[in-house]
Amino acid sequence: MSGSAVIMPAYDPDARYAQYVKQLISQGFSRIIIVEDCGASENECLKELSCLPECDVLLPGEPYGKGLSLKRGLRHYLDAEYDKCYPGVVLTNGEAVQPPEDLVSLAKHLEESDGKSLILGERRLTDEVPHSTKRGARITKGFLKFLYTLKCDDPLTEIRAVPNAFVDEFTELKGKKFEYEMSILMRCGKKQYKVEKEPITFSFCENGKSSTRFRGFADTARIYWRLFQNFLKFSASSLTTTLIDMILFQVFLIFLKPSADNYILLSTVLARICSSMVNFLINRFIVFKSTEPILSTLLRFYCIVIPQMFASAGLVTLLYRLLPFNELIFKMIVDTTLFFVVYRFQKFFVFRRRLPAENRR
Repeated sequence: MSGSAVIMPAYDPDARYAQYVKQLISQGFSRIIIVEDCGASENECLKELSCLPECDVLLPGEPYGKGLSLKRGLRHYLDAEYDKCYPGVVLTNGEAVQPPEDLVSLAKHLEESDGKSLILGERRLTDEVPHSTKRGARITKGFLKFLYTLKCDDPLTEIRAVPNAFVDEFTELKGKKFEYEMSILMRCGKKQYKVEKEPITFSFCENGKSSTRFRGFADTARIYWRLFQNFLKFSASSLTTTLIDMILFQVFLIFLKPSADNYILLSTVLARICSSMVNFLINRFIVFKSTEPILSTLLRFYCIVIPQMFASAGLVTLLYRLLPFNELIFKMIVDTTLFFVVYRFQKFFVFRRRLPAENRR
């Protein structure tokens, strides 16, 4: 008997879906939580499956969306106290095409793990896999690594195993539809949870009929909006404070250039002192929503801001001496480059979230 439960959304399931669930049962899964996601409580397939002792069929009465369905399944897993029977739960999609053996492999991996690792089913992206899928996986992998320091070769996989230690936390994550699965990866990156992988096959509906709600462009946009939401907030914060900084920089240049030899350095320092406090307040309370003590956070913040300030001043001065164009042009180029470096430092050093050492990857 497999040591994990399974959660499956069900969008207008048919006989093929019912047969797939029975295959999972034959593979040893003793608890399968099926969350109906089409508002069709009279579905014959669901009626049939509800009679099986291994199945819990949850009928919402109205359409949910994949993310809400998975979260409802996770809450049911806790409410029914299945976490006392199993080490975790395997999340799969509603396509009913992933070989049951792959889910068994994930369940075994979860049983053998330390109980503090998310297990991702990593698809084998062979030559038969569409190039768009490969390209999407590579692009998303790069963004996850840059934004959240998360190394994940197949971030778009829908097959994963969640240990009991994470279940309650994952029920509170944002995402109503397919972006919820990205929220899981983002949380693992933010809190430095360990992520392991288990090879699985790349599977898809051969007859072209999808058993999910995925809607091409709209759902893809939701996934990437979720991925970039925090970074875009940081960008807006930085843009606001950069405008303040540049306006003040230009004002100080006007007053200091006639009387001070190091007028660029002085203008940079004075403008940055004013704009940095605005930046700190916005990032702390709006972008990263840090709960760390304000004094220690402010100290770390200026450990980044001060070197950034002198790097900006030094590089602008150097470029101005080499190429005598307007100083403001050089400042825009230099500060834009430093922006990407500073984002990672602020996210993972200044406004970091504490995590017990045993849970870190």
